[in-house]
Amino acid sequence: MLPDPDTICTCLTCQLRWNALCLAVDFAHFQGHLDRGDPMPVIERGRNPEWNQKLVRANAGVVSRAMREPIWYACILEAHLSSTVRSIRRHSENKGNKRRRFRMTKEDERAGTDLFLERSGPPTVDFPFHRDNYYLLEAYLPNRGWNGDEARWMYMDARQHDVDVARLAEWYERQKQQAGAQVS
Repeated sequence: MLPDPDTICTCLTCQLRWNALCLAVDFAHFQGHLDRGDPMPVIERGRNPEWNQKLVRANAGVVSRAMREPIWYACILEAHLSSTVRSIRRHSENKGNKRRRFRMTKEDERAGTDLFLERSGPPTVDFPFHRDNYYLLEAYLPNRGWNGDEARWMYMDARQHDVDVARLAEWYERQKQQAGAQVS
């Protein structure tokens, strides 16, 4: 569901951040399915069942509220940490899965913090564009990725929103000038 353009910026960065929060809420919703090994509900191509529309609206409602109320934003982050811990635990219990994964100890799990995510980890550029991707998703950490060459986490520039808006303003000015040149 698209955010309300009257309340949320429509630049690419803000839209991606909105989507990341909606994904975090949706990923949390399906943790029970993933823990039990239940199949994800299948939605046929070209269909949008009522249950899914309601879920997407509810997720968007949670994110919209989080944009206004910091406690709701904190709740999303807390739920996402829980989803991440559960996902890492599921993947670590799968002995057939030889992919590199995050190192999370039982102490890390009990601590209830995200400090273990500061350690080196696998690349985290996974983007779950479909719920079936949740099965393989160990940690969805938008706006950051592990750079193996530099052995450090790389983060999206905090000023990216300003860059996006400036580029949009430049594009708009060019369009205005071109329209003015055509009228003359």
